[in-house]
Amino acid sequence: MPFPRIAGYEFVAETAGGNFGSIYKAYSEKLGRTVAVKVLPAHLAKDDRVVARFAREAQALLKLDHPNIVRVLDHGSEGRTHFLALEWLDGMPLEQEIENLETFPAEEEFLRVFGACAEGLAFAHRQGVVHRDLTPANIFLTMDKQVKLVDFGFAKLLAEATISATGEILGSAPYMAPEQFQNSAAVDHIADIFSLGAVGYRYATGKFPCGSDQPAAILKRMADPAFQITPPIVFNRNISVKTDSILRKCLEMDPRKRYQSVEGILTDIKYGDPDEPVGGYVRASMPGALMPPAARPAGTHKNRKWIWIAAVSVLILAAAGFVAWKKKWFKPEADGKPTTSRSKRATR
Repeated sequence: MPFPRIAGYEFVAETAGGNFGSIYKAYSEKLGRTVAVKVLPAHLAKDDRVVARFAREAQALLKLDHPNIVRVLDHGSEGRTHFLALEWLDGMPLEQEIENLETFPAEEEFLRVFGACAEGLAFAHRQGVVHRDLTPANIFLTMDKQVKLVDFGFAKLLAEATISATGEILGSAPYMAPEQFQNSAAVDHIADIFSLGAVGYRYATGKFPCGSDQPAAILKRMADPAFQITPPIVFNRNISVKTDSILRKCLEMDPRKRYQSVEGILTDIKYGDPDEPVGGYVRASMPGALMPPAARPAGTHKNRKWIWIAAVSVLILAAAGFVAWKKKWFKPEADGKPTTSRSKRATR
């Protein structure tokens, strides 16, 4: 496929494709640097309303100047070619990093990456920008260990255009909030928090929160009122109780029970006690695992009482057995020194 023709841009290679369209590596004479150029797909470029929305989104993204968000440097049009120019990054998506990992990430490294994603997301939300498609593929790890969120804003543009044309749900099912399955376009920052938790869960455990990456299986589990996400600490005992509870609070099926802002996540990361759960969670029967108070089994305290009674009973019986054994095998001699009945029989 031939490269797009955009004045002032010398295209070098096509590097990727996806929902948004093709991504190219190019040199911008205007900016004097190598950039990544994203081009609006041809079928969307035919819709004047989509093109107008694209220009508005691009203008809004120019304001997202944050260390953990990829910078939009330029945007424009050449005939029916509409494009964005972004800073060029050397590194790999978090998705590739997860696939390459042979062991779980250390807690410190996990919190560094997860916390950086939260910082970028919190900044975008303060500017009124919602991501709507946060996945490991949309998080970039640079060669110098920076963490960058990419593809802000355009998930909604694509969702609205695709839904209106086909009626299909658009998004990455394993990372989508339950409410996003109902309406891909009409979601807010609370859905981003679920997606952030799903990304963190996958990074920490190598598994998907709902146990599958298939939309039908995910929807079935989400629709089950009894379904609970397995605490990530069950799969990865290297993460702290705090981290486990942070991820689970992000992943509440009911949006009202999730963090209501990313700032809340950052506060718990920074100030939470690693050995204590956050967000009202309590320890479940499995060591290190947590469950929300509403899901705590009835009679938990009663069960614990009977466990203690049984334990004390066992100790009493053990003590009584020891006394009986001592009386049987140890008998006092005339000089007051004890000797075993077995040794006395041996000397007769």
